[in-house]
Amino acid sequence: MDFRPLLGLVAEINKLKSLLQSDSANTSYLNQIAINYLQMGNQPGAALYLHRSLAVEADNNIAKGLKEEYQL
Repeated sequence: MDFRPLLGLVAEINKLKSLLQSDSANTSYLNQIAINYLQMGNQPGAALYLHRSLAVEADNNIAKGLKEEYQL
């Protein structure tokens, strides 16, 4: 099994989490972390970041769409 794609997602999540420390209201970062978690099959992790994204911007269509699509 090739774990390189998974390791790439983890690396990107870590980078985005680091960026969030100085820009915690960046919905693009929050949405991308959620998308990466979904690609990894981690729905609880994705739900957490989608919730945070919607708390910042209630009309965030990306976050709303992902929540609906994945029933989170």
